[in-house]
Amino acid sequence: MKAIEAAYISYNKKYYHGDLPSCLVLWKSMREDEGSFWLVFSKGVKGKKGKLIGYEIRINKELKSHFRCALIVLLHEMAHLYLHTKGRTGHGKNFQKEITRLFLAGAYKGQL
Repeated sequence: MKAIEAAYISYNKKYYHGDLPSCLVLWKSMREDEGSFWLVFSKGVKGKKGKLIGYEIRINKELKSHFRCALIVLLHEMAHLYLHTKGRTGHGKNFQKEITRLFLAGAYKGQL
C-alpha cells in the first residue's frame, strides 16, 4: 500500500469515523492543479453518463517529494468527497466550514 493511500485510510478513520467511501488515491501528472476529486462512472449508453461506480482523488506527482504538502491536498480533496456524499459541491460556505472543522480537529497539525 502506498503511503498516500494509507493516509487516506487513517484520515478517514480519524476525521470521518470511517464513513467516507472507498476511494482510489493516485499520483498524477497535472499541469495546473495540486489535486482533484473525481467521480468515476461506468461507460454510458447512447451518449448518456453511466452509473457512478467509484471515486478518485488525484494528487500532483510533483508533490511526492513534498509529502506534507500532499497531505494538505489530500485533506482538501477528502473534504470535497465528504461534501459530495451530502449532496454539496464547490468551495463555498459548506466547504469552508468543513476545512475549518478539520483544522480545529487537528488535521493540519504538523503539516502547516
